[in-house]
Amino acid sequence: MPDIKDYWEPSFETLYQAYYQELASEALETTWQKIDIVQAILVAITASGSAIAGWALWSEPGGKIAWVIIAGIASVLSIIHGTLGVPGRIKDQEDIRREFSELRLDLEKFRQRLALDLIVDEASKQYNHFLDRYTECMKKTHPDLAYTKRLRNRVQRQVNERLRVGG
Repeated sequence: MPDIKDYWEPSFETLYQAYYQELASEALETTWQKIDIVQAILVAITASGSAIAGWALWSEPGGKIAWVIIAGIASVLSIIHGTLGVPGRIKDQEDIRREFSELRLDLEKFRQRLALDLIVDEASKQYNHFLDRYTECMKKTHPDLAYTKRLRNRVQRQVNERLRVGG
């Protein structure tokens, strides 16, 4: 017969994974927002309304080359921005982050109740429900080219610090 203590470690593992995914989505969202902002600024700078800034640059030595480089980068970023669907990626990551955040908070409350007043039958039902929610949340995640090893390591360190794991 399961004991209430039997849910402590598995619920922590699920909490850890939910927190990791929450922070990973947050990091991915931030990365895509930075790309979105840089692209928007470069496009605005090189737009026809900013032609005056371009003319001023053209009068400086090397200004024509600088303007061509800036305009070229803006054009390439604009193409990449549209091709990669940056605004959609930002929205997707925010939605995923929010769902994992809600799951994490619910798991934290569950673990507090485990320590206080939860009965075994109720703990079993709730924990199974959390596992189902975690599975559904994971189905919404997908490979992302910004999800680099460096980003994954940074997220891992953040989760470990926040949950005081590994030292």
